[in-house]
Amino acid sequence: MNKSFTFRKHEKVLKKNEFDSAFEHGHTCHGKVAVVKFVENNLECPRLGIIVKKTGNAIERNYKKRIIREAFRTMKHTLPSGFDYIVIARKNTPANLETIVQDLTKAAQKAKKCAGS
Repeated sequence: MNKSFTFRKHEKVLKKNEFDSAFEHGHTCHGKVAVVKFVENNLECPRLGIIVKKTGNAIERNYKKRIIREAFRTMKHTLPSGFDYIVIARKNTPANLETIVQDLTKAAQKAKKCAGS
């Protein structure tokens, strides 16, 4: 089984109505450095959306986005399929790969419970 660890365009949440759907109909999971909203998308793969509010300078915001994308890319095979994950980085919290992975894992476990019920 050859798993691809790339992050392709079809795995991204890009449109405003997709973000709005997650905020209206999705579930929320509060983590250490991010809030993760997730909603079913009826697709065969999990997708990622990122929101980084204006805090700090552009370098810090871009670093947070890079770390979030890397965490998703490396663990997307363990996430339940059929969900959009919107990661909202908390202000004034240092993000690192381990804590983002923990936050996504916590959201994935909650998503599995929601899918099972």
